[in-house]
Amino acid sequence: MMLVWGSATERQTIGELPAFTCRTCKTHATHQIIHVYGWGHLWYLGAIGSKKFYSVCKTCQTTDEITAEAGEKFGKAKYPFNQQYGWALWVVLIIGLIISSMVASGNRQDRVASYLSAPKVGDLYVADVAQLMKTQDKFHYAVLKVKSLRPDGIEFDPSVYFYEYGIDAAKAKVKADHPGFFSDESVVLSKKALQDMREKDLITDIERRE
Repeated sequence: MMLVWGSATERQTIGELPAFTCRTCKTHATHQIIHVYGWGHLWYLGAIGSKKFYSVCKTCQTTDEITAEAGEKFGKAKYPFNQQYGWALWVVLIIGLIISSMVASGNRQDRVASYLSAPKVGDLYVADVAQLMKTQDKFHYAVLKVKSLRPDGIEFDPSVYFYEYGIDAAKAKVKADHPGFFSDESVVLSKKALQDMREKDLITDIERRE
C-alpha cells in the first residue's frame, strides 16, 4: 500500500482592511487581506501549521505583512475540513483501533480459557514452545493439534514447521488438513504445564473446528 503524505502552502483572500494611505502609491483606500498558510497531511487528512497575513494595495499591489490579530479581526479565513480537522479523524481512527484490539484480545483470552478447561480432540493450539523445547531459536511458535485426552493432560501432534511469530503460526493453521503438516511424533503436556503456559500467555490462541 502506497503511503500518501506531504505538505502544501495555500493562499486565499479573506477580507479587507479599513481604508488607509498606501506607503507606495499614496492611494487612500481599503486593502485586501491575503492569508497564506501551510498544512501537512497523511492521506490528505491533516492539520494547519504556519499562518501569515498580508495587506495588499488594490492599486499598486504593494504587500506588507500584518499581525495575525489584525488579519483575523478584519478577515475571515475558511479552511477545508480535511485541512483543519483531518487530524481529529486520525485520532478517532487510532482510538477505535486500540479499542478494537483490546476487545479482540479479551475475546481471545476468554476463548483460550474456555477451550482449555474443556478440550476436544481436533482443537488447534497456537503456542510459544520455546520453554518446552528449551531453545533460544527465533523460530519457536508451533501449531499443536489435540490428538487425545488423558486424565492428567493432553496428547498433541505438533506441526513439522516452527514459526518466528505467533501470527505466522496462526496463519499456517489453514494448512492443518494438509498431509505432512503435523509430525508423527506426538507430545504430552500435563494440565499443570498447560495452565502455566496459559498464565504466561504462551498459548496465543485455540481454534475449535466443529
